[in-house]
Amino acid sequence: MILSTHGIIGSSGGSISSLLLDTYTGSSAAYSLKKIRTAYSGNAIRVRRSSDNAEQDFGFVASALDTASILTFVGGGNGFVTTWYDQSGNSYNQTQSNATQQPKIIDSGSIVLSNSLPALKFDGSDDFLVNMALGSFFAGTNVACSIVGLYDFSVTQSSTPISMAKIATSTGLEQLIFNGIDTSNYYSYKRDNSGTIKSHQFTSIDFIQQLHTATSAGSTLSTRKNGVAKLNNVDVNVGNISLDNVTLGALSRNTSSSFFNGKMQEVIIFKSDQASIISPLENTIKTNYSMTW
Repeated sequence: MILSTHGIIGSSGGSISSLLLDTYTGSSAAYSLKKIRTAYSGNAIRVRRSSDNAEQDFGFVASALDTASILTFVGGGNGFVTTWYDQSGNSYNQTQSNATQQPKIIDSGSIVLSNSLPALKFDGSDDFLVNMALGSFFAGTNVACSIVGLYDFSVTQSSTPISMAKIATSTGLEQLIFNGIDTSNYYSYKRDNSGTIKSHQFTSIDFIQQLHTATSAGSTLSTRKNGVAKLNNVDVNVGNISLDNVTLGALSRNTSSSFFNGKMQEVIIFKSDQASIISPLENTIKTNYSMTW
């Protein structure tokens, strides 16, 4: 799962010359507040406004999120995201029908920002978006995948930006987590149907916009933060995993937990090991989002 945008500069900022997924094709799902694939003709997000609960879709202006139209629609209240549309072409949209569990895009009449660009704000209590079809791609024993997430954490609480798990079970054992945090560490975690666990940590949590990438050949996992390797081919060789969802902002098993407290701008997912292209992709994202690491 992986990556961020090449994009053309628009009202939300960031100058770019081309769209990233035009070059790096084959993503299973791609969620961004910028347009990241030229062939994509749909919207970015669907927004519910707090004043009367009306909903409306919003797209892009010059490849940037159409923030002006969102602000006009929402007014001085709050705007919540009910759907984050998949730009890959596979229609694996992330959704949340429960109004109390929807992340914000407008907070009291102002766009939520991370490093001066639009972001979704998850409250760390109950907010999350979920797709109940995408997870099955990664079920089995040691399935290869790659993930990239652009987000920032707000506090040091148990917090899971991106997870794969199984909701339809009484035990909720099966799960994959890529660079969540606890109170002192970042961690990646894999647990199979029988409860066998492989977990790995690294330290130095910070609270700014940050880029996390994870690539797995199946039995091993490598992760990077802001272009620096953190876990190198660590052992994640467990047994069979039955997965049914990919969730942004929580771990969704037999119950939902470990809610993400922070902001998110982009998540792209591949059902293959993309280790060979991670470094140039990271550098492009760094430039596109004016990151300083």
